[in-house]
Amino acid sequence: MTRPTNLSKTAHCAERQGTRHITDDQIDFACAYGSRLRIPGAVIYHVLRKDLPRWVDDRQARKLHGVTLVVSPDGALMTTYRAPGAYRELKKRGQSAKHRFH
Repeated sequence: MTRPTNLSKTAHCAERQGTRHITDDQIDFACAYGSRLRIPGAVIYHVLRKDLPRWVDDRQARKLHGVTLVVSPDGALMTTYRAPGAYRELKKRGQSAKHRFH
C-alpha cells in the first residue's frame, strides 16, 4: 500500500480532529513521514521522534510527535488522535492479531 495522498474523512474523524486540535497539515505530515503499521482492517500512521526531519523546529516537533491516523483499507481516515507513547502498544496489538488471523 502506498502512502495516501487524498484521504476522505469520516464524520467521526472530522469531529475528533476538531476536539483534539489536530490540523490538516499535521495529518498530511503523518501520512508523508509517519511510521506505518498494518493491523487487521486498518493501516496506522504514527509520528515517532525518529520520523521528524531535521528542519522541524522544537515547537512543531512537540505538536507532531505522537500524531496517529487510523486509515481503512479503502483509504478513509477513520480517526486521528495524539498519543506519543502508543506505537509500542499498537505494534504489540498488531503482532498478536497476526497470530490470530494466520
